[in-house]
Amino acid sequence: MSIHRRDDPAIGDGLHRLTTGDSDGINLERNHAADGIWNALSLAGIASCVVASDATVAWCNTVFAELLGRNVNELVGMSLVVALGGDQEEITRGVAAVAEERSSLQRLEVTAVDSTGLRRRLALSASLTSAWDEPDHVAIIAEDLTPERRALRARQLSTIEMVKRSTQDGLTGLPNRGKLELLLGGALRRAAREVTPIAVLFCDLDGFKAVNDQLGHSAGDDLLKLVARRLTHTLRLHDVLGRIGGDEFVVITEEVTDEETARQVADRLIAAVSEPITIDGTAVNVGMTVGFTMATGREDAKDLIAEADRAMYAAKRAGKGRSMSLSQVIEAARRADTATG
Repeated sequence: MSIHRRDDPAIGDGLHRLTTGDSDGINLERNHAADGIWNALSLAGIASCVVASDATVAWCNTVFAELLGRNVNELVGMSLVVALGGDQEEITRGVAAVAEERSSLQRLEVTAVDSTGLRRRLALSASLTSAWDEPDHVAIIAEDLTPERRALRARQLSTIEMVKRSTQDGLTGLPNRGKLELLLGGALRRAAREVTPIAVLFCDLDGFKAVNDQLGHSAGDDLLKLVARRLTHTLRLHDVLGRIGGDEFVVITEEVTDEETARQVADRLIAAVSEPITIDGTAVNVGMTVGFTMATGREDAKDLIAEADRAMYAAKRAGKGRSMSLSQVIEAARRADTATG
């Protein structure tokens, strides 16, 4: 397990200047992208710390502290050599080499003795970061190489993967129906608390079956992934996009002031999907139809998705490639009843 330099986007954006004050050891300035990366490391059980060029610990998460049988406050300000419980000259040399940029990455295996006297073999991966006000700081990730710990780590990763598979669409990585209903439930509670409407949009591709039939299922899968990316890029960061099966996507957008605002969101999504698409060198023509409904927070998540689905089918019958709200469908039905009555 290794950590990269700051200019590597895989982890570099999370190496933000650390401050003090958070009891859980994730002592970051309030930067949401950074928070997400370091929280993910901690939740995944990945031990992380930052040290100065002399190997003094400037910050660590609780996973790292627990690995050494200590607490975060005890470790900050302590020499990493002392924290590891012995004469570890190779650590001092390795950190210095990274800090002085004589080495872009160091991976060391050391025997650590924790505060209880337990010995364990650790792999330390270190890389220079320029994200702190103080220069020459080094980010380190530690991996416990003892067989029992490695077995536990494998079980943790297996559990994480199982949870991921149960909540994500396997093709696009988007939330699946179950996860989407949970997220919608949370959005409804916020809407009720803040007295701010939300919109639920049901999106169905037009022309997807023809692509599948003519180019094959692999091309169809590529098309769905491309559409997922386009929709994601069109939405705001805090909007939710999920795939609930086939060529059907659902969007949850909060803080929507009125139906016209929701219609504008729907029309932007339709326009994004309608842009030219090429799959395996072949131009394909697809579009999208959207039905949507508004909610104030008192509604049921499953019912809202069904209502947006109903509006989408009404829009399809009206000519595809358009958006229609549930209120329009209800009004059209009322007029039809009046005309026949």
